[in-house]
Amino acid sequence: MKKHVFKTGFKVAVIIAVLAIGLVLDPTAIEHPLIKSVREKIGYNPRIGLGSFPIDPKFVLDRRIEQWGADLGINRDDLLRTKARIAPLPMGCPPGSTGCFAASYHAYGAIKDGTIYLAPEILQRDLLEQRATLAHEYLHYVWFISSESERNRLTPYLNIVYGQHKAAFDQRTASYHHRGVLPGSTDFTDELHSFIGTELHDSLLPPELLGWYTKWLPNRQALPNYLK
Repeated sequence: MKKHVFKTGFKVAVIIAVLAIGLVLDPTAIEHPLIKSVREKIGYNPRIGLGSFPIDPKFVLDRRIEQWGADLGINRDDLLRTKARIAPLPMGCPPGSTGCFAASYHAYGAIKDGTIYLAPEILQRDLLEQRATLAHEYLHYVWFISSESERNRLTPYLNIVYGQHKAAFDQRTASYHHRGVLPGSTDFTDELHSFIGTELHDSLLPPELLGWYTKWLPNRQALPNYLK
């Protein structure tokens, strides 16, 4: 009898453990404080997936992209994770763009991978624009891998900067507005994060954003700083 009870109890414990792990890893699970706490402790982001962005040992960086990344101070391993390449932009990327960060999805709908594409036309642009385009798409990757709490922390500062330079940014993002990517939406905030981090002079950034961008793009002087 005791042996039977032990086996039954063990099975119940296993079922509960499996269900608990499923809730933690399921990207559609309710954001319960306990689930959120466990996710943060194990470094799991449901938008990306567990073990996302592995470095492919067979992938070789284009020497030009490698140089632009080095100019910007981008961590080489991070650049390898993005599989940045010069190639025609895939379907779904904004028409007329010279760069695009394309995310991949697995069967459960959680984002687990992505690739930076730089259109071949980028080779006809000047060095500053080449660096700025790579940096812009790289910041999409950065936003992509950031935790929800990190994005929530940064969003108010991004909105403040946007409000201070609204006319300039509205002109810069007009093509996004036409596609329905409007201020206040998550997609617009993602774009704003990349625009502000690559086109605004550091003197116009609040300390919170400057520290954040310097972490990912240490050599800020390699950027064009269109808005001063």
